[in-house]
Amino acid sequence: MSVQTAFAAAAVSLGTTQVHGATALTAAKSTLSGCTGNEIRAVIETGTTGTPCCTLCANDATAAANLADCNAETTYVSSTTCCQPITNAATYNEGNCHAATCSSGFAASVASSTASERNKCCAARDNAQSYAFSNCAVTCKATFTKVDENPVDETTSKCCAMISGAATYDYDTCGASTCAAGSTVSEPKGGNGADAQAKTCCASVTGTVKFEYNCGAFSCNNQYALSVANSTTNKKKCCSKIADATSYNYANCLASACGSAKVPSVESNGANKCCTAISQAATYSFECKAATCASGFKPSGDGSKCCQEVANAAAYSNDCATVASCNPGYEKNSASTACCKSDASIQSFGDSCTPTCKTGYSFVSATNKCCKTVADATGYNANCAATCPSNKPALSTDGSSCVAASTSASSALSFAALASVVASLWLL
Repeated sequence: MSVQTAFAAAAVSLGTTQVHGATALTAAKSTLSGCTGNEIRAVIETGTTGTPCCTLCANDATAAANLADCNAETTYVSSTTCCQPITNAATYNEGNCHAATCSSGFAASVASSTASERNKCCAARDNAQSYAFSNCAVTCKATFTKVDENPVDETTSKCCAMISGAATYDYDTCGASTCAAGSTVSEPKGGNGADAQAKTCCASVTGTVKFEYNCGAFSCNNQYALSVANSTTNKKKCCSKIADATSYNYANCLASACGSAKVPSVESNGANKCCTAISQAATYSFECKAATCASGFKPSGDGSKCCQEVANAAAYSNDCATVASCNPGYEKNSASTACCKSDASIQSFGDSCTPTCKTGYSFVSATNKCCKTVADATGYNANCAATCPSNKPALSTDGSSCVAASTSASSALSFAALASVVASLWLL
């Protein structure tokens, strides 16, 4: 009979040596110097470092076989402990012969609920918290979840990092296989890594049919179109389609480019349009009118065109043929094709901004001005100062006419005489 079948449920003390294991030696042995009966031909001796745990008691073939069997089924732990080996154990606890450490690639299970049974060494799994005694089933660390191979084999189960929204996981990649309600399985991660085919779960988004691994949009339904990628996250999104748009901003889903002969309008309430291009237009209103024009051009009255700019014009007709209004201080000419500098002396302007003067003013062709009329004046300078003829070289006191010098002198003397009389009366 082998030593294995000669062990009982409890550890047995023989001299100073303990035998622990799945069973303990049951053959009665009164001393270490001999054997009792023919059942046991190998006995436990007090261990010393480097020595086996068993010794021969009887010199016969059965005893020799049992000695070999005993040494095969026990391992030296200390001078007081010999343990039945545990597969893949590296070291043992002296008190109970449990595996203290396991060889590379293995990890100790929890203890059995049966006192006579010891723990075991299970195939190690990354991110495992513990292993069950009965079947080495793994319990994973807090942020990991157990994933079984199919068909289920508890010794090959692994611990995969938890994925938000994942319902089931793929054994080979630890990626998501299915997702909970409200989430969608992404496209594979890609690249050259071992997890190149791994997938994740992305929160479902209206209009998005498939997601990249980074949870950016991969494809959209018919009413939506992909935006350009975000410069920071490299994600895309699905934007509501805009007629004739060929590209969409990531941030606000506005059309950033349009098809042939189309250009984007400005934004209004979070949307814009693709407008038919207007010659010389720089920007477009939401209604697809010219909002601003290129240098040297201004929008027409209804914004349908860009008009050649007219100096000091404030607004233009719808067809750009005429000026609709001028800036303050300017008036339209008679053809409404120019804006002319105006003042209180001018009644209206001709085609070339030649003024028609109001009553009491005279037109001066040399300066193209209306000057206050001075009777008998022969001309006016740039500041509208009158030039009087030689026979009337002076201006009247009110500046309204040219007068003879004597008349002016007489008036001056009369004024001097009057002043003298007033002064005399004052002295009195």
